[in-house]
Amino acid sequence: MDISNRIVRLYPLLAQSARLTERYLSGDTRQTAEAFLHSTEKETVEVMLYGAYNAGKSTTINMLLGRDEAKVQDRPTTDSIDPFDWNGITLLDTPGLNAPIEHEECTQNHLAKADLVLLVIRDGDQDAAGVYDRLFTLIKNDRSVFIVLNHTETSAENAEPQLRRLNTLLVRKGAEAGLDIDRLGTIPVLALNAEMALFGRKQNEPDLLAASGYNDFIDQFERWLKDSTEVDTRLRRLCQRFEGAVLTPLTQTLEAQCASVGSDVEKRSALIGHLKEQKTRLIAQARNKAITLCNEYKGQIGTLIDTPNTTSASINAQLQVFMTDASSTLSAWIQTELTSIAADLTIFTETTGVSLSTQDVDTEGSFDFGTLLQTLDAGAAGKGVEIFNALIDKINKTVTFQIPKIPIAYVGPILEATKFLYGLYASVRANQAAQDAAIRKVQSITTIADKMGSALANHAEEVIRSHLDQQITREEQALKDLTDAMQDGPQKDLITVATLRQKAAAL
Repeated sequence: MDISNRIVRLYPLLAQSARLTERYLSGDTRQTAEAFLHSTEKETVEVMLYGAYNAGKSTTINMLLGRDEAKVQDRPTTDSIDPFDWNGITLLDTPGLNAPIEHEECTQNHLAKADLVLLVIRDGDQDAAGVYDRLFTLIKNDRSVFIVLNHTETSAENAEPQLRRLNTLLVRKGAEAGLDIDRLGTIPVLALNAEMALFGRKQNEPDLLAASGYNDFIDQFERWLKDSTEVDTRLRRLCQRFEGAVLTPLTQTLEAQCASVGSDVEKRSALIGHLKEQKTRLIAQARNKAITLCNEYKGQIGTLIDTPNTTSASINAQLQVFMTDASSTLSAWIQTELTSIAADLTIFTETTGVSLSTQDVDTEGSFDFGTLLQTLDAGAAGKGVEIFNALIDKINKTVTFQIPKIPIAYVGPILEATKFLYGLYASVRANQAAQDAAIRKVQSITTIADKMGSALANHAEEVIRSHLDQQITREEQALKDLTDAMQDGPQKDLITVATLRQKAAAL
């Protein structure tokens, strides 16, 4: 396969990442990413002349051209980036890194797009911190850099001390900045008297060119250009810049968004769990309270049973009074508990930083007494009355016995004995019947109280569920929306970025 096809295969990856860049990145990060992506659309190689506004950038361009085309001035009057063609390569003249702010911003914007950078440092500016800060930023961003120390000495030999000092500063400051010293060692650093070289070019004076350092410069500069623009090298550099300018910022942004959404998911899941725990607790307590309230009426139910001529209607009426009173008490208790839960949720949401999907939990828990009474087992009260009446009848009835006929001779003694035995037996039977009746009475009282308690407990549970289940359902929907948004958005796009990285590495 032609190696140039590998660069062509990179373009679809860049196009795909452009959409993600537009969607997720912002500010300077987005500007840097877009500048890189736009720079890949160029068909020609660009070399940006970079340095202070009076370092000799324009003079260096004129030296390469062999004529005065780039305007040389002590202070920039425009923020334009001027292009000059040199052997099929575009040289870009810039205002400078310490130009007026609006001019320097123009330089920085174009610098993000440049393939190659020719950094011109004026002799005397070696100690300027800004020079090294910008240089090291370029190196960290994997820009191919060529450094020229522009001096005014009459020979390259005379400029050797300044050149050694510059190299020493590069190594020391580079180490302080955490740069790979071996990487610094691959950057060409040459001394050049650009003004003398320009004059020698215009006058065609070989001696001036040699003395200025032009010959050594042009030899290494052309070699650097060849190495930098060779397809394999260019692809490697493009992929590295693609990683640094686009893929890494996208990964960091998407991971942050996924972490944020993931945190929200965890918080809302915890909120749902908390709501369910509160619901379970409240239902259990409400059921126990309902049963306790109804058990308190057992004594009054027993009194109803003992009342002579008790009718089904009167018992039903009194049971309704009991149920209404118990329901009112339980309803007030549930409303208090719901208010307490609402306050508890406020503390929970403030502590976790997650908000309820709606403004609050409804605390108006209410009972429909008519519906509640209808939930009693059909005919339970009437059946209870029948049981009570039957019990009363059995308790009050006199036990009678059939005495068999006995021969007259034995009638007297036998009759007396029989009367005694039957009397004793009748007494035992009557006591047993009374005990059985009492047991059935207690069982009936318990049955009525249990049915009242069960009906009240079931209705209380319905009320609690109707209030809290609505909130839980809303929170579960909000959780689903969060999860779906993460899976269809940042999480999915994070996988896309990882795929782009793998494809770029495979080129």
